[in-house]
Amino acid sequence: MAACYIVQALEAILATITYVVTSCEEILYVLEKFEEDDRRAITRNCRNGELGVSFGTYEPIYAVVFRKESDYLLIEAFEDGRLVGREKVRVQEYVKAALGFLEEYLKGTKDEAYLTGLERVKELVRKSKYRNVLGG
Repeated sequence: MAACYIVQALEAILATITYVVTSCEEILYVLEKFEEDDRRAITRNCRNGELGVSFGTYEPIYAVVFRKESDYLLIEAFEDGRLVGREKVRVQEYVKAALGFLEEYLKGTKDEAYLTGLERVKELVRKSKYRNVLGG
């Protein structure tokens, strides 16, 4: 069960970086090597200017909604449909922190889905106005 939540979380991080630096349309490209059902679920929840991701297979379901507002990212957390937290961070800070986490967590992995997703999301960041977070 824990492995399932880890995959959900890593997919969500890749998807949110993609969403904030480009668009919902690029999420399928970044997550191409992951399970089709997972990819479709994430892209289905990216619409109307926001990306919603959920965690859990049994109740309660935890959902997080990401909404880009200019150079800021509004992050709202829900438990059983009830707002339990809200944060607003600079997109640049979020992307840098999320990429740093992914690079550290995936260090040494040989999993093609994760490695492809990480490389593709970094490629999109390099092409965006947030490329300076890559430090090179």
